[in-house]
Amino acid sequence: MIPCGHIFGSLCISRWLENASTHQDCPNCRRRMVYSECGHNIRPVQIDWNPRPVRDADMPEKCGICRAGGGEVEERLRMLKMRQEAEERALVGMRIQLPGFFGAFCRGSILSVERRIEESKEGWRRELEGLYAELRREQRVEW
Repeated sequence: MIPCGHIFGSLCISRWLENASTHQDCPNCRRRMVYSECGHNIRPVQIDWNPRPVRDADMPEKCGICRAGGGEVEERLRMLKMRQEAEERALVGMRIQLPGFFGAFCRGSILSVERRIEESKEGWRRELEGLYAELRREQRVEW
């Protein structure tokens, strides 16, 4: 559902409204689906959220992320990425240095470090997905 109250299939309306599309309006009523101040696209919401239509005059001027302080969100993402890169550099450094310190006896340790690198990447990926999911939930509470 989009703010004007019209209901579409999620894939179809998402493609219709995406940034690169020439269509950034409702296919039925032609109401523009872009926030007036920040210029971001208005996203459809799931009907199971029980959304209510919003008059054009009552629409917020900024999207949920911009209203919440886009700088804060960007800072959280930047810090998360920096921590991930630092941990990965440390683990790669261990993988490189272990053979020099212990010679052939460290084969098991190198495999352990390789496994830890993969676990680290998976952990960071899950944390990023959680952050994005949280942002999407916050943004969907209201248009």
